[in-house]
Amino acid sequence: MSATLAPRVRKDVLLKLQYHKNAYIDLNIGNNRPNVSIVVRAIQNPMNTFSDLDFLIPDSVQYPEDIKKAFLYVDQISSQVNLEERLYSSLPSSFRNKGIIRPYSATFTTEHRTQVMSLFKAGVICILICTDAAGMVLSITLLSRDFY
Repeated sequence: MSATLAPRVRKDVLLKLQYHKNAYIDLNIGNNRPNVSIVVRAIQNPMNTFSDLDFLIPDSVQYPEDIKKAFLYVDQISSQVNLEERLYSSLPSSFRNKGIIRPYSATFTTEHRTQVMSLFKAGVICILICTDAAGMVLSITLLSRDFY
């Protein structure tokens, strides 16, 4: 199963795995999600400062709803704490330590991850700082409020 393989790559995978064309069902419903965008920005400052991510917290933020929902992917669990601290420092003091920015990784229990994702879907959590097994250096997926 894949949600993102291009047709050429999917065909190559099936060939290498020696799948006969009648031995599987190719169900392609597309992956166009107009409410999801990927933002790529050049890093201008040292990575460990996370200052290039300040745009995630608008200067005019007055309510948690003013913050676009986002998944931030980091390549190390240790980066999650520093990134979380940086983002919280950009928030008005009344929002700090309210849990609207949370780490999310395999180090947490399944129950905890389920609860955190439910809070994200409900809009209580605005930003999830995630790890990825593929070791992404840093990418950001911004989600519109109606994603869920």
